Amino acid sequence: MDNLPVNDRITGPLIAAGGETDLPADFPLLREDGYDTRTGITVRRERGDETVTLTWGGEDFDIIDEAANSFTVRLAAAAEAGDRYFIISRLPQRRPRAHAAGGATRTPILEGDARQATAQAQELRRDVDRAVSAPPGEPGMELPRMLERAGRMALFGAALSGAALMASAYTEAEFTAGVEAAIDSASAAHASATAAAASLSTVQVVAAEATQTYEAARDLAVEAISANFAFANLSSLLASDILFPADTTLTCREEAFCYKVAPAVAVDEHLTTAGGVKLYVLPVAGRHYSRAWNIGTTGDQSAQLQKMIDHCGATSRPGVVQTNMTLASGVKFRHHVQRFEFLGDITYTGAAGTTCIGFDRVGTAYPVNQRISGLSIILTADGQDAIQETCSYSNVEARVTMSAAGCTNCVGLRSIGDVEHGTGPYYNTFTIRFQGFNRTGSFAHVTTTSTGDLTASRGPNANTYIFPRMGQFLVHVLDQVGSGNRWEIGAVENASGTGVAFRVGHASRAASLAQNTYVIRYLENTVTAWESTSGKFGAQHQLYIHMLTGGGAVSDLATNLNGTAGILQVQDGVRGFRRRVNSTNPFTISCAATLHPLIDSDSNPGLDLRNRATDVTVRMDCPVSVSSGTHAIRFAVGGTAFVRGGSTGWFSDTDNTRDLGSASVRWRAAYAREFRPGAGGVIWTSGSGSPEGVVTGPPGSIYAQTDGTGDTTLWKKNSGTGNTGWAQIAQVRRATAQANSTASDVAGLVSDFNALLGRLRTAGLMET
Repeated sequence: MDNLPVNDRITGPLIAAGGETDLPADFPLLREDGYDTRTGITVRRERGDETVTLTWGGEDFDIIDEAANSFTVRLAAAAEAGDRYFIISRLPQRRPRAHAAGGATRTPILEGDARQATAQAQELRRDVDRAVSAPPGEPGMELPRMLERAGRMALFGAALSGAALMASAYTEAEFTAGVEAAIDSASAAHASATAAAASLSTVQVVAAEATQTYEAARDLAVEAISANFAFANLSSLLASDILFPADTTLTCREEAFCYKVAPAVAVDEHLTTAGGVKLYVLPVAGRHYSRAWNIGTTGDQSAQLQKMIDHCGATSRPGVVQTNMTLASGVKFRHHVQRFEFLGDITYTGAAGTTCIGFDRVGTAYPVNQRISGLSIILTADGQDAIQETCSYSNVEARVTMSAAGCTNCVGLRSIGDVEHGTGPYYNTFTIRFQGFNRTGSFAHVTTTSTGDLTASRGPNANTYIFPRMGQFLVHVLDQVGSGNRWEIGAVENASGTGVAFRVGHASRAASLAQNTYVIRYLENTVTAWESTSGKFGAQHQLYIHMLTGGGAVSDLATNLNGTAGILQVQDGVRGFRRRVNSTNPFTISCAATLHPLIDSDSNPGLDLRNRATDVTVRMDCPVSVSSGTHAIRFAVGGTAFVRGGSTGWFSDTDNTRDLGSASVRWRAAYAREFRPGAGGVIWTSGSGSPEGVVTGPPGSIYAQTDGTGDTTLWKKNSGTGNTGWAQIAQVRRATAQANSTASDVAGLVSDFNALLGRLRTAGLMET
């Protein structure tokens, strides 16, 4: 018997270029002795969304060029470009040809029948390969009528019929076992057909059994493929032990969440069911929601929230955290262009020195353009940080609360200058409301370096920090590095009355802090509004204070300030401005010609300028108005004060130890109403008119009369401590010159002597 080539008796897809009428088939027709197999040939045409089945014997196509293992289909209508064609064989059923009883068995007839049976077995195997069968020993399944199953899920019934529906489905393993059983049956049918030369009736029986197996497998496949795997809610899905094949889509009807089954070998799964099925969370309306990620309100949610954040960043999807949660370790935003919204509070229980929410670089790149809103962090232990800023071009809205009494040494926002990679946070806007921060050693905002000292001005630059409420800190903002930043603070409070609103400066870099703006809308119970530490520090800072209170008294300073740069006003015991210079650059207070820094302080000193290097100047390029106190302004070099000023005058810091100028550095002119030399008792002064009865002074005082003449020009105080006892100081007189006498007798000598006496009287040196 000739061997029949192995073939699934389907040719295609044949993709048309347009205009073709002949389609080649790569399997035989097997027409013998009136057995016309052309009736089993169909052509499937796919054109766009339309699928049509063409049949032989009508007006659709004809069959030509029949060969031993091929033939050609000639279409009645030419193909269009892009058409897809499949030539499919389904051999019609026929009886085996009869042999005369006791007659000879004709081998050609047996071989022909065997070829026909083999071809049928090939078709059955082909169809079984594409179907699902029931396990061996189980009956097949019958679908409900069309009207009953239209628009409904086809699920497996208790008796494998479509009538009694139940929420179960075949697993992938069961499905594969059924198909393999069908394939084995078809293979057995093919083997039986090959041995049909001995008994044609056996071939027919095997073929019939294979056909029955195929039909049952096909029916099961239709049900399995059309099943929609849906669960009541996420809890029932996670509790399921059903094994689903990869890429299966699962839904939760209650929450409308969708999941995709991950491969069994996946290591990046988002969730895992009780049956070990790994799942990927699919977005809902373009967003990811924390409940879909099974992020709950109890227990540590750090790892699952980090998964959600990373996936949202990698896929550029917005994320929404819907409930309160607890984090035992911090999470980080690492990707560019992330959008995240928090609808509940985060209670942070991490260890000291850790951060709840951070922005972490990937390699040398920091995340850019973050949009984080609604963030609410509750710190619970000593030494925790709420937020760590290392991003750029971002906008973060948050509320930070310290709830526990032991929350000391905490930081609300920590800005990092990256020393290793020469960068830092740029162009960010942070809006944070601080609550409950009356804790020892805690800061609302700290700027530090990642490690060591800055190599350049690489701290936070050109950022805006908006703090509607600062809470109660001993130091509110510790600004150590960065330039071009702006702080806008709605209210600064400190219950202890010993706090500092801003403390600025950096110990090592002269140019690491400059051109910053500090705005305080309301200042209460704070000793120092702005203080520079004993570190180096740049220039061009602006400080605005709009309203201050202390000891319960409220004073609206809008009429004095008007939001104008260069004006500083502090009152009621508030240390308004404290500056400790330790830099090669001068420290300057300057403003417009029509303005001046108004320092109004009841405390001593009100303005404290300390120059800790002898070669550095402290310069004030504007007038200073001092309203009260004997130490309103004090200057010192090397930590030692040398002059101080207040409402009653300017003073040397210690008695009889300071000089005004030197022999080589002199003042050009000195203007004063009176001088008090020596021990400070006598006075030197001047005025118009006589001092007698007008000018008060002790004996020894000197008075110069500006409108006097002769002996009335200069006066001295001879007696008394009142305004009497003044006497004129006679001028030194000199007689005119007289030539030497040349007289030779007594009469000539008498004449020359009388002339000399006359000159003495004329000069006022002798009474007349």
